[in-house]
Amino acid sequence: MKYTEGEIGRVFVLQFEEGDDLVKCTEDFAADNGIATGYLNFTGMLGKGSLKAGIGAADSDKISIDATYEGSAIGLLAVNGEGKPTLHLNGVLGHGSKVVGGYMSESVTVSKGGQAILYEITGASCTQSQDDTTGRTALLAKPQETKKESATSDRFSARKVNDTNSQILHLFNCSIN
Repeated sequence: MKYTEGEIGRVFVLQFEEGDDLVKCTEDFAADNGIATGYLNFTGMLGKGSLKAGIGAADSDKISIDATYEGSAIGLLAVNGEGKPTLHLNGVLGHGSKVVGGYMSESVTVSKGGQAILYEITGASCTQSQDDTTGRTALLAKPQETKKESATSDRFSARKVNDTNSQILHLFNCSIN
């Protein structure tokens, strides 16, 4: 396992409208706001696009979305080799009794509306690149050396996490303009 360490920077509440391309809007927003690394948590309705289930670039793995599906998706955002923010998004969507899930490899259009929380991660060293084996983007962490933590720093880390959780909970008391 390789890892890189960062901290939660800015936190954005995003409101998507009908017809928005979820991936493109998120990547454009990240570029416009100088976000190099982040984590997206989306919930809402999607209406057009496709997902990929399975490994490889075969079209047979594609699941087309041609009706309004409700669901959620999570994604990792990092810059690619050209320095452009790139979103790797996976989701689970339902329509009636049909449930589909997978990697959102192409544009996925918001239907009716949706919302997301985008967490900026600062100080982490990672990039997105194309994985030729799977046909998907992959997050690559620049390895850091493992360090042994003392009991004092463990207590500090726990306090830091609790402070961050309090900040996140405070977000849900705000309104979206």
